[in-house]
Amino acid sequence: MNGNIADKRISDRGRPDPSPGPAPADTGEFPAAPEGGSSPLETSHGGTVEFLLRRMQHQSDLPVLAESIRTLNQVADAGDQDLGRLAGVLVRDFALTSKILKVVNSAFYSRFSGHIGSVSRAIVVLGINTVRSIATSLILFEHLHDRARAERLKDEIAGAVFAATLARQVAAEAGLDDGEGAFLCGMLHNLGRLLVTYYLPEETAEIERLTGQEQMAAPVAEQRVLGLTLEQVGIEVARAWNFPADVTMGMVRADPDAPGDLTNPYLKIRLIAGFANEAASLIGESGEGDAGARRRLLKRYRMGLAISDKSFERVLGAARREFMELSSDLVRHRSPSPFLGNLLHQEPETGDAPADPEMEAGRVLETAADGGLQPADLAMARPSPDAERILTEGLQELSSMLAEGAGNVSQVLNVTLETIYRAMGFQRVLVCLRDRSGREYVARLGFGREIDAYLERFRFPAAYSADVFHVVLKNGVDLHITDTGAANIRDRLPDWYRRLPAAGSFLLFPLQVRQRPLGLIYADHPRPDGLSLSEEQLNLLKALRNQVLLGFRARG
Repeated sequence: MNGNIADKRISDRGRPDPSPGPAPADTGEFPAAPEGGSSPLETSHGGTVEFLLRRMQHQSDLPVLAESIRTLNQVADAGDQDLGRLAGVLVRDFALTSKILKVVNSAFYSRFSGHIGSVSRAIVVLGINTVRSIATSLILFEHLHDRARAERLKDEIAGAVFAATLARQVAAEAGLDDGEGAFLCGMLHNLGRLLVTYYLPEETAEIERLTGQEQMAAPVAEQRVLGLTLEQVGIEVARAWNFPADVTMGMVRADPDAPGDLTNPYLKIRLIAGFANEAASLIGESGEGDAGARRRLLKRYRMGLAISDKSFERVLGAARREFMELSSDLVRHRSPSPFLGNLLHQEPETGDAPADPEMEAGRVLETAADGGLQPADLAMARPSPDAERILTEGLQELSSMLAEGAGNVSQVLNVTLETIYRAMGFQRVLVCLRDRSGREYVARLGFGREIDAYLERFRFPAAYSADVFHVVLKNGVDLHITDTGAANIRDRLPDWYRRLPAAGSFLLFPLQVRQRPLGLIYADHPRPDGLSLSEEQLNLLKALRNQVLLGFRARG
């Protein structure tokens, strides 16, 4: 790739003045996009951002990263009523689910929650924003740390996630409620630099040449090469990934020497994000050795944050502990760089580290074009090797929830369906319940392939007809359809079901309380005879269904 992005977007004659001009006074307010329109960056520098996004989209790893984060953010702000949708986004990637559960059950998080066996329960206990923060950091680690420019990128991502954990701790020390906002702003503070380093190496080299050999200020060099600064690149990409406005505008750097209105909590988060990233860079480069540099850093931020040496040591220790939990795969199963060793007080190891069996076994999912994480090959839809353990843990979690009165029916259903989906490798799992009018059965919650569209269409009249769904509801019997194409079965499948995306086989578990049908649990497989269940697995599935019935009975 010859030249720079600014050259490609516009001619030399039309190139914008590389000088960014004087910075406006920081009032603590965020620059907002025009009402009903695009942001100034999107209109004036859209070519550069679009070029970068296209470059990222055409490389194999970024679609996974971008679409995972975009989908995650789409549902994370909808509130508790969309707990099932958020859990559904995450559990589509089995490897990510395993890592999330590993983190939430680590020493750092488990002191708040006890053991957690499902993403659904993690969202209830820790909150949507905490789980989103954990998932976002894990997605960054998973998809960018081991590519061609591995060492530098590993340090960039390690610094970003360490800064996020430090920002959360500093926010708590400052008495701010939005610890998760501080976490995300801290992690995304240098997103533009990370992405440009990875996807535009020639432009990165030119920026470094201008700042090094020609002593040009970094923002001026970035503007000359890219047409906008790395900070602006990061903000626009974060917007494209659906991060909320308070996070994207929290990525704008604040001046610690003239911070502005310190009563503004958003300005405080911007200061915290900047401080955390500078501290992460300082510690990663010099470890504990440069006490003078640390004192100068604390002095620069004293007006806005008032962090003492003692409080800094306290938040730094907590940040390191959380970082170790989030980055365990990066740190424990690979040789840490000097940068990582400094962050963690850990000497870099020599030689090849052993592979992580969880990671090696977990890479079976890819991103589909619609942004949901789907099976790479439907022929791989089969029970987990740990199916019985997952089912047993789900059963124990449900029993504890019900015994403690710690979950409503919706939460019980979410944990049940997620447990079944993760354990058994079904294509889709859902619950269908009778609506308030009593005239129709309607799908409410589910996990699996294209599940949102599937839920909208999975509904049928309550009035009896001689099909397999009504027979199950009427008689209260569990049913296994081994081949939906068999001649003796096709006529018993209702028209509404035949119009749905095809399944080769399915299971039905009716939900009855006092001989009154409430609905059913449905689970399908793409192939005929695809559901091969052991007796123990079938018994555990029935036990999970019975826990749902206990939840309905407790509700009265």
